[in-house]
Amino acid sequence: MNRLRVFIATTDGPSEIQSLVEEDPDIRSVVCLNGTTQSLPISKGYDAFVRKPTGVIERLTGNRVYRLDVSRPITNGNSWQLGVYLAHWLEGEGRLAQQNEDADGIILATGQVNARDLSVEAVGHIPEKLASAQSIIDEALAAGQALTILLPEGDDGPQDDRAVSKVSSIDDAIALLQGTEKTVRTSVPQAEILAPAEPPKEIPKKKAGRPDNTQETAKSRRFFARFLGGSALVVLAGLAAGGFMLWQDGPQEWETLRDDGRLVSLDHALSNAQWPALAKIYRDYRFAGEDLPDNLALSVVGEFPADGGKCAGLRFRDTNTKVEPLGQAAQDGDLTVTGNIPCRIYFELQNKAGDTRYLWLAVEPEMDYTRFRGRDERGKSIQQVVAPGESIRLDIRLPRFRQDQLDYRIRAAAYKKASDEITALVSGARQQSKKELQNLERYGVSVLNFTTVVKGR
Repeated sequence: MNRLRVFIATTDGPSEIQSLVEEDPDIRSVVCLNGTTQSLPISKGYDAFVRKPTGVIERLTGNRVYRLDVSRPITNGNSWQLGVYLAHWLEGEGRLAQQNEDADGIILATGQVNARDLSVEAVGHIPEKLASAQSIIDEALAAGQALTILLPEGDDGPQDDRAVSKVSSIDDAIALLQGTEKTVRTSVPQAEILAPAEPPKEIPKKKAGRPDNTQETAKSRRFFARFLGGSALVVLAGLAAGGFMLWQDGPQEWETLRDDGRLVSLDHALSNAQWPALAKIYRDYRFAGEDLPDNLALSVVGEFPADGGKCAGLRFRDTNTKVEPLGQAAQDGDLTVTGNIPCRIYFELQNKAGDTRYLWLAVEPEMDYTRFRGRDERGKSIQQVVAPGESIRLDIRLPRFRQDQLDYRIRAAAYKKASDEITALVSGARQQSKKELQNLERYGVSVLNFTTVVKGR
């Protein structure tokens, strides 16, 4: 079995797929540069390309989250999709040559993949991409490696180069790679793509007919038998269709919403279900024991001048700062801070659950923004995967010119997987967002709504 190295053709030069690793399903897929922590701008598009229902890779592999490392930045567009799809397919076949592994051949690919029918769409700039990849083309030829260049059928490109293959779909590209050994072909014979025909089935011979004097009786019996059989089939088909619709419009849809972290949509679907009894059974069974309101703890810490003076003019004095705890809460409520006004306030959210959780924390001032000079004096938000006992933190610098009282709204949540809907609710300023977020506690979301009031003496 030959192993292939995959390069993404870009106008800035080919970018090699160095590593492809399955990750925790509760986080997001990411594209990183050369094994570093630097994520590339296409990471969001890559996550959507992987994850159902928008993506196609999860349908191919059954896995929903990956880390992909490439050798050169890929900043925009979707022309990386063909090469990335083929890399996932090759990895599933045990044929992807990753960084520092021996390879029998090289694939250079560009093309956008249609998520609906897996057709390969044109992307343009083919001459520039091939020109920028000339060095790896020359190296492959010098080393005697098989070289396959895959381009969309709708794009212009060299017609006389044996290494170039035009493809109109993912099936075309995979069929080509299945026929790639140590030699390069520009097409795959149609006979290799089509499955071998099955031998014709033997048709049973008809039984001898009845005597002439019993033909009418036989016809009547056959009609009656066919009528009963047809009626039974109609009834069974109706029951099966009804059951399938019941499953498809009910638990199957609800499970999809749950798997995608779309709990608000799930709650609305269950509340408006066509079969309320089935929705109640599903909710009671699926989320039994999920109510975990005590999985979060919020600590508030203040940063003060070490000399006991005011924050104003701190940079002109020969002094440092010190931090002091201002309060802690594990339930919804209020925290009033009196005394000296801190220069900064730190809001620290701890995961108290016994397993890894996805944490959200948002802090917003409930005052007029005209009282703030810097962006970091206003609101902030953070979302991150957090291990048991670990924390995330936001620091808010208080406005330099302030009145006697400052009010901050803190909204926090924890769940076992990422969720765009929870992100929107945590960051939402509307009262309705608070109510909807609290309603998700029945589905295993830990929620904390808090208000901090800072008062001067």
